[in-house]
Amino acid sequence: MSSIQFRIALAAALFLTAAAPGFAQQSGTIVGIVYDAATGNPLPQIKVEISGPATFNATTDTDGSYLIEVPAGTYKVSYTSPRFLATAVDGLEVTAGEIADATTVMAASGEVTTVDVVESVLPQVATQEAMLVERKLAETVSDSISGAEIKAGTASDAAGALEKVTGVSVVNDRFVFVRGLSERYSATTLNNAMLATTEPERRVVPLDLFPANLIDNIKVLKTYTPDLPGEFSAGLVQIETTEFPTKPTLSISYSTGFNTQTQGSNFLSYPGGGRDFFGYDDGTRSLPGSLPRDTRIDRSNFSSSELQSFGQALSDNWEMRPKQNFWRPSQTWNIVAGNSYGKLGLVGAVTFSNNPRSIFNQDRIFYQPNPLVATGELQPDQAPPLAKNIFKYNQSTESSRIGAAFNASYRINEKHKVTVKNFLSHDTDNETRFYEGFHQDFGTDVRDTRLRFIERQILSTQVEGEHLFPSWGNSIFSWQYAYSKATRDEPDLRESLYLLNDVTGKYEYFDDSQSAFRMFNNLDEGIHNPKVDYMLPFYGSNWSGSLKVGANVSFRDRDFRSRRLRFALRGRTNIDPTLPANELFGADNIRPNGFEINETTRITDAYTGTRDIYGYYGMLDFNVAQKWRFIGGLRIEDVNQDVTTFDPFNPELNRQPAPFNKVNYLPSINVTHFLTPKQNLRFAFSKTVARPDFRELALFDFLDIVGGRQTIGNPKLVQTEIQNYDVRWEYFPGGNQLIAASFFFKDFNKPIEQTIRATVGLLTTFDNATAARNYGVELEFRRGLDFIGPKLRQFSVSSNFTFVDSNIDLSEVQNIVLTNLIRPMQGQSRYVGNFIAEWARPEWRSTARFYTNYFSRRISDVGVLGLPDVYQEGVTTLDFVYELNLREDGKWKMRMNAQNLTNALWDWTQGGLTFQRYTMGRTFSVGTSFQIF
Repeated sequence: MSSIQFRIALAAALFLTAAAPGFAQQSGTIVGIVYDAATGNPLPQIKVEISGPATFNATTDTDGSYLIEVPAGTYKVSYTSPRFLATAVDGLEVTAGEIADATTVMAASGEVTTVDVVESVLPQVATQEAMLVERKLAETVSDSISGAEIKAGTASDAAGALEKVTGVSVVNDRFVFVRGLSERYSATTLNNAMLATTEPERRVVPLDLFPANLIDNIKVLKTYTPDLPGEFSAGLVQIETTEFPTKPTLSISYSTGFNTQTQGSNFLSYPGGGRDFFGYDDGTRSLPGSLPRDTRIDRSNFSSSELQSFGQALSDNWEMRPKQNFWRPSQTWNIVAGNSYGKLGLVGAVTFSNNPRSIFNQDRIFYQPNPLVATGELQPDQAPPLAKNIFKYNQSTESSRIGAAFNASYRINEKHKVTVKNFLSHDTDNETRFYEGFHQDFGTDVRDTRLRFIERQILSTQVEGEHLFPSWGNSIFSWQYAYSKATRDEPDLRESLYLLNDVTGKYEYFDDSQSAFRMFNNLDEGIHNPKVDYMLPFYGSNWSGSLKVGANVSFRDRDFRSRRLRFALRGRTNIDPTLPANELFGADNIRPNGFEINETTRITDAYTGTRDIYGYYGMLDFNVAQKWRFIGGLRIEDVNQDVTTFDPFNPELNRQPAPFNKVNYLPSINVTHFLTPKQNLRFAFSKTVARPDFRELALFDFLDIVGGRQTIGNPKLVQTEIQNYDVRWEYFPGGNQLIAASFFFKDFNKPIEQTIRATVGLLTTFDNATAARNYGVELEFRRGLDFIGPKLRQFSVSSNFTFVDSNIDLSEVQNIVLTNLIRPMQGQSRYVGNFIAEWARPEWRSTARFYTNYFSRRISDVGVLGLPDVYQEGVTTLDFVYELNLREDGKWKMRMNAQNLTNALWDWTQGGLTFQRYTMGRTFSVGTSFQIF
């Protein structure tokens, strides 16, 4: 972070904590949230009486919470309400300058509930317990991970954190697969608002864009209720950002680390801009101002001299320049500050990270079908494929991330509250890639260099309100207006290809359509998301519940533009093809009888899309005799979507619209049977949908650079309709302990799958399969080991395991050349598991944890023309964290992380043969955090 940015962040932090010096150090704070034991809803208007060294009174507000500053001492906190039986939290110890949590539940019938506070726990344990209480009372089958748990681990972003959640696996370090289903069947919200996406190929929010330091908690809802968006089946990922502090807070942290394959080795790079370290291009990669924006650059529109001038205006920057013996470490900065000023609460956080990473000696082998398969003499599984192209890849990437959150809340009174939340994430990958090896089509060895710079940014801002109306039966009206904008800028992707001349033994430039290539891609997507909800609680002698109705509307728009240029070889006069690319494409060689700039942008290289969804729902939450809870209702979604592909230079010509309109009726029911006060048995059924995305409908086509397949959308796609069935048993022994088992089954009608057709070449597109099935079992266990013996009281374990099976039927899809028409769903691992072992010694102020993650083999690419499917083989990773409190009050900590201790092999195979293989090295880091207030 630059000195100016750091000074701005520090000034904001000092402003937020300006009231800290006046904080009474002889007093502490009691906070709490009161929940309905039957429905799990927070209870407003509950009378709170605090008795001890002094007496205080309060009333819970719209979200069931309260906060009172009291002198240090031991207190009893009593809760009363005309509709609920009295509840008390007894023996609550309040320490000067600290926070004591008196969160509890209230029952509408039964005996008085008393909660005895027996001991204090570590902060991360307390937040784990709070998340388990919320899960126990939740409406749906769900899993969660608290911010404290995330920060206690090795994850740097939401994607890494979710790997620890039951039934979740992460693909490509950013996309979430829940219960074996691809990102198509999941959705993501931020602070309960929908998000735009930076991905041009799919409508999914990449979760590596959310820094761990800005996250308060993440929930994964696995069953559906009508107040949620109807377009998910696997899971709805709900990310909540930094919460408001209950006292003045200012904390700073820093960490630095190295990777055994990166530091101390050569780092592939190239000359860039002055702000690359922070992830921003300073204009170095922009199209020169002299190049026309609205006219194709070719001989039909410009003279030879003009083309020469345009070509020479482009920067002469083609070659990688390795940094020898590279030692710059990765580093992460983070600052969080917050305070309350009477009715106003403020919290802000800023994080910055820069992480260089290299992968060397990556094997990549492309195959062709065995001739015996083509003749029908053998089946694909009886004859191994034959190697066609054999490459060795080396790649270095410098990843930079800046994240910020700023939230403000104003409590007008205990009945009305307004909140503003803002979030920004800017993530950049600056990549240099080089590969060489034998290419059968050329009959010789090739060398290819690619320089790529991708900036991704998400901005989310929202304002929301909660309003309690006691005279209307304590009903609550809530509203939210959110706006999210996502951008993806990929300026000046450069690629050059050289072939080995077997006679001279030298590599020479190859004049191919994808060589001497420069591409500029830009995506902008915005989404407006207003919604309103009204909830009316009701109570009887032996029953209680609530009626909830609302509307949720989203207006999404997207604009994608791609521009392609290349230097065509018009003549070889005084051209030495063996020269390095920077010299070969120098100004002297850009001329009419040498290299000439030429526009290769396609007439389908731009598209715009709009998607408007009008959602309305009604649902009933009903509890009978504290034994059964029924939550059911209906959601109606009216979808109007249109995507139009067009020529970027003639937007009104060659327009190819692909409209999609549908009205969906989506019912659901969730039933919870309270077997005992500590055990739940849940049942759920729902109907949801998965709709085709802009990219899947648009006729825009994209060809992967060198050796890839052309991809094009299919405007004839229809939506997928899904029936979901769930059963879960869960047992909460107490504290942060849990035992749970789940079974799920999903039935898909016309699922959308990526397919491959045989045209002039192989064409990747999208089709509706006939049907698919997905079913599995989830097991979860968290427990301290003190039940084995007192000597093990310092140890605890947490584990989860998921078994998933699926099949998809593509046998009725026409004109495709897939080898296996009935197979598991792409990206699905049959087994996914996590195991966490923790040792905590409070008297030593030390905690140590081992994290083990495993997923089994999964299809990464489907086979064609007799070639087997490509499988990513199973991977087990092992991480370690040690944390030491350097002060007794826990305000100064030191952490040591070790990731990928086994240096796991990432291996893809095709027909049992190596398709791709590499290791990522071990990563070690050390960091410190200091809480000033």
